[in-house]
Amino acid sequence: MRRTILASLATLGALSFAPREAAAQTAGYAVDHFETSERGSEWFALDSLDIRGHGRSALGVVTTWGYRPLVVYAGDKVGDSIVRNQIVANAGASFTLAERVRLGFNVPLQLFVDGHTGYVGRTPYAPPSDLAVGDMRVSTDVRVLGDHGDEFVAALGASLWIPSGSTASYSGDGNIRVGPRVQVAGDVGDFAYAARGGLLYRARDEAFAEGAIGSELQGGASAGYRFLERKLLFGPEVIASSVVSRSGSRAETLVPIEVLLGLHYAVGAFRIGAGGGVGVTKGYGAPAGRGILSLQWAPDVAAPAAAPPPKDSDKDGIDDAHDACPFAEGPKSDDPTANGCPPPKDTDKDGLSDDVDACPRLAGPKTEDPSTTGCPPPPAAPPPAPCPDADRDKDGITNDADACPDTAGKPDADPKKNGCPMAFVQNGRIEIAQMVRFKTDSAEILGKDSEDVLEAVAKVLADHPEIKQVRIEGHTDNKGPAERNRTLSAGRAAAVVKWLGAHGVAADRTTSAGFGPDKPLGPNDTEDGRTKNRRVEFHIVEK
Repeated sequence: MRRTILASLATLGALSFAPREAAAQTAGYAVDHFETSERGSEWFALDSLDIRGHGRSALGVVTTWGYRPLVVYAGDKVGDSIVRNQIVANAGASFTLAERVRLGFNVPLQLFVDGHTGYVGRTPYAPPSDLAVGDMRVSTDVRVLGDHGDEFVAALGASLWIPSGSTASYSGDGNIRVGPRVQVAGDVGDFAYAARGGLLYRARDEAFAEGAIGSELQGGASAGYRFLERKLLFGPEVIASSVVSRSGSRAETLVPIEVLLGLHYAVGAFRIGAGGGVGVTKGYGAPAGRGILSLQWAPDVAAPAAAPPPKDSDKDGIDDAHDACPFAEGPKSDDPTANGCPPPKDTDKDGLSDDVDACPRLAGPKTEDPSTTGCPPPPAAPPPAPCPDADRDKDGITNDADACPDTAGKPDADPKKNGCPMAFVQNGRIEIAQMVRFKTDSAEILGKDSEDVLEAVAKVLADHPEIKQVRIEGHTDNKGPAERNRTLSAGRAAAVVKWLGAHGVAADRTTSAGFGPDKPLGPNDTEDGRTKNRRVEFHIVEK
């Protein structure tokens, strides 16, 4: 009896000192949160959305090594590494249909895995037991905005994970997973970017170690720059997720965030990638370190075959379908019956073909009379000689049309100025052929034309010493206050007096006055009338 009691006590004592061996172990799940992009993408995890072509395909392998993707913590320090090293080769393919729809397939092959049993309280979490195939992923994406290479491209899609992996090897969930997503990408010059957001639905929702297995909110972004004639893409990627399960016991393990930095180089249809990264949180699935190598075959979209050039039998640049004379070279014509036909013969080169030219060897104009068309016109009778006194000032303008028949001048469209010089004496005034111009709302004389006019006035005064005094009057239109216009016109008249004085005209021969809008020549309700009203006049006061 005593021996039985002692044996029982010994057994209870052994159990009390080895509580870890007494608890049941918990099944694993697809722990690594890294999901490679569809084949054909220029990023590791994000997607460049090159969804083009019909029947276009891409193949490739993306191999990743993750160091410590699943650990338990002793306070803030890493405790046991349930999964210490995990090497996975992701073999996949993608197929594009109808220029916008892409189907993608990915099969994870776990090539190496190791780890240690981890304990959370009395519960043991076994390390990976063997190598295995992961959960196969089937995806589809539809490009809804933009074309590849645009500044903004958008696509909607979803992925389905088939439970082909092993929970014991931490390569599968043992249940389906579904992940709808929205993705954008683009190129701004040599700068490239991509982003993704979505939801991962997991059939499993349960506590696991210091975290939980459950549905996740997922996102990511990348940015990079293209070098070497756009063959090399270099830049970082950030991928993150957050478990939304209510079974989690330690919130900081529910948000894995990982930063990657990679190079992607295109050699013809092949793309080579290499990169590495780190997990920046304690989230389960984000390893302490990661290395990535990728090799893809992703041919570009073949350019459409060029249409054969239209047939041009006579080589005149006009295709036979539009050439009225396809076997005789000729110029293009708006007349479809003559387009591409050689022009009819025109011996005298007067623009009339010999068959309609009444004088085919003598150039002449076209006329309505068939008997004279194309013939040179008869010689015109010589104009009658002008009368000796028909142009007294010999300026080429006859007296009847010359406003200044005794003073040589230039032709002018204004009958009152035709044949007159720049300045001349007429009707008690020194008339000027064009206006003296001033700076807007100022008495400053503008331009060489104005100075030419004033030089002509000074010459008239020099040529006519009998003119004792001239009153220079300034006038304006009616725009603005009347008193302001009178002041402005007086200032302009005074400026002309000053200019003449500086150019040799005696001061006692000129006076000035400003009348503003008081003496209009034309109506002030038209631009032409207002132009006439803005003027300077030279009135002879004393001879």
